[in-house]
Amino acid sequence: MKSRLLIALLIIMGTGYCPVAADPAQPLSLQVEGKAAVAKGDEARARQEAVKNALETAIVQACGRILSEKVEQESFQAVKSLLINRTDRYVNTFSIVSESRRQNDYLVQVQAIVALVPLRDDLAQMGLLPDAGARESSSVLLSVRGIRRYTDFKRLNAFLDSRPQIVKSRYPCRLEWQRMDCELTLSGPFQNFTAELKKAGFYQMEALAGKSEAVEIRLQIQEEVR
Repeated sequence: MKSRLLIALLIIMGTGYCPVAADPAQPLSLQVEGKAAVAKGDEARARQEAVKNALETAIVQACGRILSEKVEQESFQAVKSLLINRTDRYVNTFSIVSESRRQNDYLVQVQAIVALVPLRDDLAQMGLLPDAGARESSSVLLSVRGIRRYTDFKRLNAFLDSRPQIVKSRYPCRLEWQRMDCELTLSGPFQNFTAELKKAGFYQMEALAGKSEAVEIRLQIQEEVR
């Protein structure tokens, strides 16, 4: 019986399996594969793209070690492209373990060291990871109409940036014709945010309604402030 337990322990150690969540204070070492197509015989460019693909995979796998299984896949997909474009921020070092070409594909095996602290911080900022001891938070869909000038856009951004104690994160913001939509994560009840909007005096609230798990706020820029 003891020999069987020893064998099982050795198998677990050999596969690198760890039953507990990753320690955010320690960098995470991952071996990942990257692949890219060789276009017009340009192996150098394909090799570069394959390494980039491998580092992006390492970031996604590191997110999987941090995020809870309860996080909706759609929520992560919404920020995935933003995360993988920050390899310089999350990947401390990497080395190419092996590389080869198979028909029209270039393959690499990369050993990457991923910094979990900045990754965890950014996931929290994006609303995918609650801060330890954080206050009650709420989600808001903010829609502002009547944006006709750059100064309107700049004023709204300045307003959101100047309230870091209330506006925890905002992603994504979409610009359309005379309209800007933002998804906000607020610290505390949304009524604190609407109170700040009223004090600013630039916007007229047109609607305030619940929408699934978020609150939808529709604003119109007041003409007299132009």
